[in-house]
Amino acid sequence: ECVIQSDRVTCLNQHGDEIVGYHDFPIKPEATHTPMVILSPGYGETKREYISLAYYLATNGFHVIRYDHTRHVGDSEGTHAHTTLTAMKDDMDTMIQFVKGEWGDVPLVLVATSLAGRAALKLIGESNKVDFLILIAGIINVQQTLKAVHQEDLVGDFQQGIRRGNTNVLGFNVEADQWLHDAVINQFATLDSTIADMKQLQVPLLWFSGEQDSWSTREDMDTIHREVAITSLQSMIIPDGLHRLLENPRKAKAVYREIVAQCGALGGNGTSEMEIQDPSRRAIGLQNRVEREAS
Repeated sequence: ECVIQSDRVTCLNQHGDEIVGYHDFPIKPEATHTPMVILSPGYGETKREYISLAYYLATNGFHVIRYDHTRHVGDSEGTHAHTTLTAMKDDMDTMIQFVKGEWGDVPLVLVATSLAGRAALKLIGESNKVDFLILIAGIINVQQTLKAVHQEDLVGDFQQGIRRGNTNVLGFNVEADQWLHDAVINQFATLDSTIADMKQLQVPLLWFSGEQDSWSTREDMDTIHREVAITSLQSMIIPDGLHRLLENPRKAKAVYREIVAQCGALGGNGTSEMEIQDPSRRAIGLQNRVEREAS
């Protein structure tokens, strides 16, 4: 059986806030593969929700870094009231620099979920600092997502001068005016801005989208496929999948196994579907408990 070690890691982002994460890797058997994989949780999620994916990767020979965003839920510094998409993007950039500083110029995969996926598209579009980008239920159109969830056009209202103060945005009370200002000024909010960022991408992109994901529309995805001529864009639909992949463990397992296979192919050590090892459920449960008790 593959034995996984999980070491707590910390670093400071460009604002001096501490980011807390875990480095998951196989200590037995020792044969490890590149690339290294960075897991960036979705809005309202923590690194703990990515133990299963990390352990799938580590069991199959990869080193993984998963972390909590600052100014967000989880163990990193700052209160989630002050979260913004730019803060998410800055933390991702910090983690990429951290991995390169600790492990040298290794091939890198960034896996980002939900709104973190929108931040990742902008960061990697600007910098192409990783070798492969994987989005799980990535947000395509922030304005449309907010309309779908809140039944109100929060972005449009903000642009009309309506201010909301501290209020619920996608399930968490945040300083909404700060959040919306950042989304508008820094070009995160519209479908057009997503398309513009995607046109800058020079790395392969794998995009998992749930067939029943109410946070994104099929029309917007179709528009992206029409407008963005990325030959390396691979889109995979999760049948009956909802926005939160974790709500269906069977579908999550299928996605995790596909991510393992794709990371293997990037590293030149492609593993066939039959060869992918499932991690120990007991090991995942133990690590979950360790982190829950440490928080």
